[in-house]
Amino acid sequence: MREYGVHAAGVSDLLERSNTARGSIYQHLPAGKTELMEQATLEAGRIITSRIQQLAQALPAADVIGAFVAGWKQNLVDSSFAAG
Repeated sequence: MREYGVHAAGVSDLLERSNTARGSIYQHLPAGKTELMEQATLEAGRIITSRIQQLAQALPAADVIGAFVAGWKQNLVDSSFAAG
């Protein structure tokens, strides 16, 4: 989904990439791809919030956003700009 976007990522692609059985997805996420996207977005928010909190504890307030953006840029570079 990070590489192709939500609409282009099919459930079959997601299952293959995650080595997850189809039944387990629908057992835990009965609404399918919509619910999966919702949960993935919430988890991404938790990860981003945690990272900002870590930076805020380690850096002066004026440097937090710059450090966060630098980390985001590094994620893009490390993934050859595939992970958005």
